[in-house]
Amino acid sequence: MATFEEILKDFKSNTYQNCYVFYGEEPYFIDTLIDLAIDKCIPNEEKSFCQKVLYGPDTTFNDIRNTCLTTPMSFSSNPKQLVVVKNAKEAKGDLETLIHYLKHPSPSTILILSYRGHKEIDKKFPKSIVYFKSDKIKERDMEVWVKKQLSTLKLSASPKVIQLIIDQLGNNIESIINELGKLRLTLAQDKSELTEEMILSSLSIQKEFTIYDFTDKLVERNHKAVFTIIEFYFKNPKNMNLFAALSSIFNTYLFLYRIKIAMREQSFENALSLAGITANDHWKYKKYKMPLAGYTIPQLERILDTFTEFNLRTIGVEFAGSNIEHYEAFKEFSLKIMSR
Repeated sequence: MATFEEILKDFKSNTYQNCYVFYGEEPYFIDTLIDLAIDKCIPNEEKSFCQKVLYGPDTTFNDIRNTCLTTPMSFSSNPKQLVVVKNAKEAKGDLETLIHYLKHPSPSTILILSYRGHKEIDKKFPKSIVYFKSDKIKERDMEVWVKKQLSTLKLSASPKVIQLIIDQLGNNIESIINELGKLRLTLAQDKSELTEEMILSSLSIQKEFTIYDFTDKLVERNHKAVFTIIEFYFKNPKNMNLFAALSSIFNTYLFLYRIKIAMREQSFENALSLAGITANDHWKYKKYKMPLAGYTIPQLERILDTFTEFNLRTIGVEFAGSNIEHYEAFKEFSLKIMSR
């Protein structure tokens, strides 16, 4: 199994294998690799007759094989053609036709099969071809991933700013890449530090109404601030990713719960230290120190239980047919959280 970075490096250096299978739930990495191959693999003057992009619903496995076996109409001493099949899962016909070709590919054809959105591929596919699985980045890994992207763009940001980016954009990789790219272009080359104000301005968000601040006010049980922010979001829905907000809130309460459990046998400082937070991490230390005194373990357990009900409500499982809008439900949810 190849990594995104390995294939990206190969494609940028015009190094290609005969057959690739890209699959998985994260579209950004698959689309990036395919777009790069389409851009660089075949010279511009030969693209019209040495490059084919097929779409699964409109083609058959027999068509794919025949296209791959076609002799490239190239003037190069080492002729190559690129064949990309998008939504390959939807192709019609006998899959064995494709599998037989994959076992005996044409040396002059570079075939890329895209199974974007699919977690698994057919186990009959030969192991000799190059596989890349594009997984969604887990929430717990987002901070490390954002740091890596910042480093790639020669940018830097404090942990608080990185968390703000994640809270606002969730694990939408394409949106994060685009926003960081825009910020890099707006900064002078000798500047690298991203500030909270830059992020808020780039995302067109009012500073006092970020998801990050909303979570803090909720944990503080500041009813007035919480409902003021909800009202703003209700009137400006494009400024709020409801499910990103829910994830941020849940993770905060879950963290408080875990620290509270750890404090049964250890001091607050030691419990936080085990979670990777020290007094030197000033904003995180302050964020968690005050709320913990105001919550008991049973209260936090009831709060965490509330998330299941709200999640069912927003996806329409338990409350199917209800006319209550998501943001109205969010108000009710927030009140329950603060009343536990």
